[in-house]
Amino acid sequence: MRKKEEFLLVVTLFLLCWPNQTFQARKLTAGTVVTAIVESGITLRKAVNNFTNTEVTPKINDLNQRIRALNLEAAGIPQEKIPEYKKSLEDFSNIRKELTNIRIVLINLARETIRRGDRLLRLMDLAEEKPAKAKKGLKIAAKQMMDLVTRSDKFLEEAEEYLKDVNKKLSKIDANLLTLKHKLEKNSSDVVSKINIASKHRRKRFVIITGAMIAAAVAKALVPAVAAVAGTSAAIGVGISLAVANKKKAELEKMITEQQEQLKKLSDQHAEFLRNSQKRHADMMRQLQETQEREQKMLQQRKELELATLKAQKVVITTAVDSVNFFLSSLKESEGHITSEQILIGNWRSHLSELVSMMDTDESMLDMIDFMPDEVRRMVKNLQGSCQNYIDKRIPKDYNDIVESP
Repeated sequence: MRKKEEFLLVVTLFLLCWPNQTFQARKLTAGTVVTAIVESGITLRKAVNNFTNTEVTPKINDLNQRIRALNLEAAGIPQEKIPEYKKSLEDFSNIRKELTNIRIVLINLARETIRRGDRLLRLMDLAEEKPAKAKKGLKIAAKQMMDLVTRSDKFLEEAEEYLKDVNKKLSKIDANLLTLKHKLEKNSSDVVSKINIASKHRRKRFVIITGAMIAAAVAKALVPAVAAVAGTSAAIGVGISLAVANKKKAELEKMITEQQEQLKKLSDQHAEFLRNSQKRHADMMRQLQETQEREQKMLQQRKELELATLKAQKVVITTAVDSVNFFLSSLKESEGHITSEQILIGNWRSHLSELVSMMDTDESMLDMIDFMPDEVRRMVKNLQGSCQNYIDKRIPKDYNDIVESP
């Protein structure tokens, strides 16, 4: 049995040190990471790096999907500012993942502490009834408990430092997201103003065009854009409608320019032929009228496409603002989580420190068990209580639940 345990430990340490991160991510579990912490003194950062991607909560998945769907360019954010905002969001996602992994590892460490404390307390009870029978087991349990306590204290200290560092990073990310939100809201306000102006101008300028002509032209030009905007995925559908609208808008601009040039040419010809032929004059008047009507129709189509483009951009910006609000809400939630973790870890460390200050080696623990068993029980139970508080994420009253001595 001893050889089997040694073999499993060697395999665990090999996996932790092996550079193939993909293989590690698939094989490592919180239990094996905790075993390595206890047996080899691996650091928090190394444990989290080895444990990355083994646990991803639905919230982190949702966060990553929203980051990928965020179309800042279409929402009117300058191209040079987009990488900065994207990096802030990616940093936030990585922080959320690391916080999740740290908690998973610490929960397993807390459970291991409770388990070893239970074993020590059972052997202490047995030692009072049958000292000779419990002597060897009590010595082993005391050593295992002190090894775990000593290394846990260093591990928790590193966790506290990490949480302080993360708080600073979150403040910077929060500032970037608020700036982004304000820019998006301003863009949204500008687009709404343009939509109102375009709608009013269209009604005023093209009132003379018949309803049938307008309906035919708009239907033909806008079907692809409107169908894309009305898709089930707001972020993807809007992207297609913007591309189609912009393409048609460019085509119409070219056609309008050509028609305007042709109109000028016909006007010049009309002036010349007017002096020579009354019949020619009538033909040119007809052509002129037809050209003017075509120009009016295309101008109407351009206005409709401009309006469709603005409406599509409004949807993009609205979606982006919703996502940023989600990110800000998640960030506040993470800040609350960190505060809770700092309190719980601080409570855990305070009971560790009390125990270590009284018993810094397994020999001193055995001496304390001989002379002050009730005091040892109190300290072990206090430590177990703080570990259980961490597992349950339960903030103790006044940040310090004390287990009364029997």
